[in-house]
Amino acid sequence: MRPLLPLLLTAILLLAGCLHAVDPAIDPTPDDGLEDEQEDTDGDGVFDADDICPDTPPATDVDSSGCPVIPETPPDADGDSVPDADDSCPDTVRGAEVDAVGCSAAQLDSDGDGVSDEDDLCPDTQAGEDVDSDGCTLVLPEPDSDGDRIPDADDACPNTPANESVDSSGCAASQRDLDGDGISDADDACPDTPANETVDSSGCAASQRDLDGDGISDADDACPDTPANETVDETGCTVEPEPQGPIQIGVGIHHITEFWSEQAQLNQTGAAFIRINIGGEHFGNYIDSRTQYDWTELDSVVVPNADKVILATVYPSHSGLTSSKSPKYPETAADIADLETWLSTLAQRYGEAIEYWQFSNEVNLHWDWADFDDYTDLYLLFHDTIVAEDPEAKIVPAGISGGSASDSIGYKVRDYLYPELAARAGDQVDAIDLHHHKAWDEGYELAERVRTHRQYLLANHANMSDVEFVVTESSTWMDNPENTNHLPQTEAEQAAYAVTSIYSALAANVTFCVFGTLQDRVTWQNKEELHKFNLNGIFFNESKTYGDGTSGHSGPKEVAFTLALMLALTAGLAPGDVNFVDTGDANLVRIDVAGPNPHSVVWYIGDGTYNASVAAPAGASSVTVLDSTPTNTSVWPVGDPYAAFSSTTANVADGEITLTLTAHMPVFLIPAG
Repeated sequence: MRPLLPLLLTAILLLAGCLHAVDPAIDPTPDDGLEDEQEDTDGDGVFDADDICPDTPPATDVDSSGCPVIPETPPDADGDSVPDADDSCPDTVRGAEVDAVGCSAAQLDSDGDGVSDEDDLCPDTQAGEDVDSDGCTLVLPEPDSDGDRIPDADDACPNTPANESVDSSGCAASQRDLDGDGISDADDACPDTPANETVDSSGCAASQRDLDGDGISDADDACPDTPANETVDETGCTVEPEPQGPIQIGVGIHHITEFWSEQAQLNQTGAAFIRINIGGEHFGNYIDSRTQYDWTELDSVVVPNADKVILATVYPSHSGLTSSKSPKYPETAADIADLETWLSTLAQRYGEAIEYWQFSNEVNLHWDWADFDDYTDLYLLFHDTIVAEDPEAKIVPAGISGGSASDSIGYKVRDYLYPELAARAGDQVDAIDLHHHKAWDEGYELAERVRTHRQYLLANHANMSDVEFVVTESSTWMDNPENTNHLPQTEAEQAAYAVTSIYSALAANVTFCVFGTLQDRVTWQNKEELHKFNLNGIFFNESKTYGDGTSGHSGPKEVAFTLALMLALTAGLAPGDVNFVDTGDANLVRIDVAGPNPHSVVWYIGDGTYNASVAAPAGASSVTVLDSTPTNTSVWPVGDPYAAFSSTTANVADGEITLTLTAHMPVFLIPAG
């Protein structure tokens, strides 16, 4: 189309000149005096008289009428404005844009790959290359034998099983062994095992295993079977908090209002520790009388025993309080103020004599409130009031009765009291008091009970994990005369319980352990009447008839002699002096005691009798064996506690001695020679 434009313009101009020439009225040509017939104004060789186009531009070819000659248009069959003579693509689709030779993009193939430029995504393909439909070089897939999308040439594991994920090298976890321990990564629980370490079937070396889950690798764990949730030291062994004071064994009285006249007998036992109860009636009487309160009764207990370690259990409840709860503890501001006054007065009067102050007793049995938040409020008041008057005082929550920290009796303490105390008063708790009331042949279970509570605190309440543990009640507790598992004990059984419970407690690192009470409250006639009583806590008999039908006596009972022997053997002990010894026999319990009087206690927890070979005390050539039941009870007070017990001598052979033991009856082993 472009070559025709100049011709069309020329034609238009010529036509315009012709039209102008036809109208002489507007012809601007000046009159030069020539005849019109001979004038040729536009100089095209045609006189104006014959010139239809009088304004033809100079040098323009004209026809006989004086108009420009229109040249013939060359043929252009496809109408692309490129004459057929010059058109390399005479069949171009109409309307398509063409180049100078009349070809559109659809008709060109610049790189000669067989794909038109219009469809060619790769217009510069090298000559001779095979191309795809887009005009791009055709890339043939490389071999991938296992179909893991890693070409065989780059595949370090060309035989990968189907459907397994691979890394950039073409290897699945089942084919890798990054630490070179012979266990594939897919099966290797420890994929980073150090070089040259022996591993187990899971791919773990001893340095990487921790079979007991205590945080210490098996390679460094001296105690690889530590029970779950126990705190361990760097060797992987259980950490037992050390007691905070000297170990002592004492005989406690539990009911101060009944036996003031027994002071002489208490002295005769040689007890280094007593527990006194300051009952709620004293609180009530004091509030009623104030300055007229009669201190005679309390003075008669505290003052004569000021040279002993005393734990005083204070009951801040009495019937006169305005409380609907059981027991009636202070709730109103007035009652709480009265309690604070009472506690302050007690601490002022007895602070120098009483070392441990205990807030109430056996809270898990006697506290019937919905939760222990109120108890903790009063405990904090108790603590702050006593310590304000006696900064050296040790404050103890209520004693905990029953079995372990997780049993049905102790659940309130575990679930409510411990968390409350730990959260709000953990730093104000100096000791935990555990009570143990079990059958006569279960005294040794006290150690496990102490251990259970201690581990519970270590695992759950770290701010109370270093408190002392004390035992202020250890006795056989009888409830049901129809229960054949709890028949009345003989005096020998009472003595056996005393030995196994106290020594077990000391081996569990309690600070002190109290056995029984000073009173006898047995009333059981033909199994028709029963009062709760402590059979093994009876040192001096008031009752004349026992539940088994035998007659009693009014002097000291056998357990009193046994306690005197224990007090002599354990005098001057320090923390760590009493320890369990692994006998290698699940039915044989042994406790070794160091200190000023080295000795051991051994007993059998099976049935019947048992012949046992046990290691002799180190360095002993012979061993004196004492039964736990006295055979001579004619002399009291005891001058020489050893004289009350029969003894035999066991010779040491190959470092061992042979014993014949009766079930649950302990014997003392005292090295000789």
